[in-house]
Amino acid sequence: MISFNRRMMIGTSAVALLAAATPALAQDSEQPADDGAIVVTGLAIAEDEPASATGLSLTLRETPQSVTVIDNQRIQDFALTNTGKLLEQVVGLNVQRYDSDRTMFTARGFDVSNVQIDGIGSPLRFNIQFGELDTLFYERIEVIRGASGLTTGVGNPSATINYIRKRPTRERSLYLGGYAGSYDAWRVEADANVPLDADGDIAFRVVGAHDQRKSHMFNYDNTRNLAGGILSAQITPDLKATAGYTYQHNLSHGAGWSSVIHHYSDGTRIQHERDVNFAPPWAFWKVMDEQAFGELAWSPGGSDWKVRAIVSMKRAVEDQALLYVGFGNPNRTTGIGPIGFASQYQADYMRWTGDLTAAGPFTLFGREHELTLGGSWTQEDGRQWSNAAQPVTFPVAVPDFRNFRNVHVPRPTSFGPKILQLDEVERQARGYIATRLNPADWLKLIVGTSYSHYKVTGVNYSVPTLRDNKEFNPYAGILIDPIDNVTLYASYTSTFNPQGEVDANRVRLQPIRGSNIEAGIKSELLNKRLYLAATLFRTRQDGLAELVGSSVPPADFYLIYRPVDVTATGFEIELAGHLTAAWQISGGYTGLRIEDKDGKLTRTYQPRQSLKLSTNYRFVDLNNLTIGAQLRWQGDTYAAVAALPGVELRQEAYAVFDLMAGIDIDDTFRASINLANVTDKFYITSMAAAASDMGNFAPGRNFTVSLSAKF
Repeated sequence: MISFNRRMMIGTSAVALLAAATPALAQDSEQPADDGAIVVTGLAIAEDEPASATGLSLTLRETPQSVTVIDNQRIQDFALTNTGKLLEQVVGLNVQRYDSDRTMFTARGFDVSNVQIDGIGSPLRFNIQFGELDTLFYERIEVIRGASGLTTGVGNPSATINYIRKRPTRERSLYLGGYAGSYDAWRVEADANVPLDADGDIAFRVVGAHDQRKSHMFNYDNTRNLAGGILSAQITPDLKATAGYTYQHNLSHGAGWSSVIHHYSDGTRIQHERDVNFAPPWAFWKVMDEQAFGELAWSPGGSDWKVRAIVSMKRAVEDQALLYVGFGNPNRTTGIGPIGFASQYQADYMRWTGDLTAAGPFTLFGREHELTLGGSWTQEDGRQWSNAAQPVTFPVAVPDFRNFRNVHVPRPTSFGPKILQLDEVERQARGYIATRLNPADWLKLIVGTSYSHYKVTGVNYSVPTLRDNKEFNPYAGILIDPIDNVTLYASYTSTFNPQGEVDANRVRLQPIRGSNIEAGIKSELLNKRLYLAATLFRTRQDGLAELVGSSVPPADFYLIYRPVDVTATGFEIELAGHLTAAWQISGGYTGLRIEDKDGKLTRTYQPRQSLKLSTNYRFVDLNNLTIGAQLRWQGDTYAAVAALPGVELRQEAYAVFDLMAGIDIDDTFRASINLANVTDKFYITSMAAAASDMGNFAPGRNFTVSLSAKF
């Protein structure tokens, strides 16, 4: 939801580079400001900092790309405790749950790989989120759709997801929350802010949670523990230092390496129950994620210029024992046919990033303009080990899937010796410069470029993975205000995006190159209480990885891709704001068409039409009683099943409807209830593996009740 009590500013960290600035929401979204204007706080800026400290000020109307923000209030209202649930509500963004513990995000027909934390790049490995990422660490989430080469050094034209951490404030506070719900789910969480001196110049914020639940899928359960702390200190009036650390651990049992097969070998659709799970009880998936960062923000001489230096570390460690069920469809009479292949994997990825940015105003020809420039360096060391199942009789025939509640493939007698299969070092250095020119009150120009040097060395399952690429990414945007409260805009970005997918020889594909063009109109209505935008876009991707099959175990098992050229065209409509002081609304519609170089439809497993709507109404005089609703709808998706000629897996169009209500018990306690999938819709959560005839089902109608306290 859009928040109304502070002016929107774009911060001066790496993401906030004029060209693709992502406005951020203020923490308090309960009431609009006195003037009713839509206004948002700056990126990664503590709320006690003056607005002038951010340097670059870009309103929603001044940002020449499509932007969506979801704030902490909406996260709490709808119990969006993991980022998968949260991102499902973002206009134009699709959440693809590949199996039980891997999630992919897509926008405008393409996979999202650009993820940031406080504007610093934290890319998804293989474009996948491994395990669930908790939302408690974050104040809000910002999503900018379209290419973002200027802000990230690469140019994936889908979207950039930016998670904004909760930071210390000057006021002492304590938040406690407890949840319980369907599938034996329960959760406790805490968020405390402690000023360490009288003026609040030094403050510490700590958060933590325990979350555990079973699932609508039998045999599956998940436990998540997390904790984190951030310390900030105003060393001098011009210099602020911040440092923080977060830790999260996920453990799933009954975890799937694949998902559910949907056709018999004769091409007939299998009539599954939604709780079906092909994974055996012994399968598990552990994911540990830890992050640390240090930051200095300096305003020389108290000027409007700001220099920001950030060093960050991210480590991801995984351990899994899994069974892949595939390589065949079951016989309609016997239920037997797929093959099981078991293996154990461990992985350890360490990523270091350094970023230095300077931004601020300058005067030219009697008018004030803005400039930002900077550079960054990243290195990631990745290793992956595997242990093949013993005895060597694996793979084995999988029992009748209709009896999986009672009969599963047994755990292998043992797993073989640990073998280092992947050992890679990935480096990227980049520099960037951009300026926002202000030739007239009604005309703004944004131009800039980034230079990126990307290099990979190492070995991937005995195959060298050398890649060495250098690329410039220009950006240009224009904004025109023909009348009050209306802005016309257009922007262009070239795209360059390295990819980790491999061909049949296990050689990495070349980076994707292309371009992104979009144009649209933005307006502020109802005395600037309501924001409305409409966008047209065209994206070209050359060399995009397309899945064509997989190797056959037990010698080796990996997915095989080929490069293809793809073009996506479409439009988006979005609105956000207050219809009245108590009534909030947000949402939008996306429609697109994806074609290959011959003009034929492709990537049809991606949703080509989607609608997202959310609203809530607050009765201030009734103890802040709030009622709200969310709607997600998407059009049909389908793909040809590679192993069954003439057969396709199709997911018909569907809608999911959620409800919530919350009320203040007194000045401290608040109680809420959420009802998800009210109509008990039955649907597949992802069609990303439709070519392999696979996809799990979503949970049915379920509820969550919560009680929170603020001190």
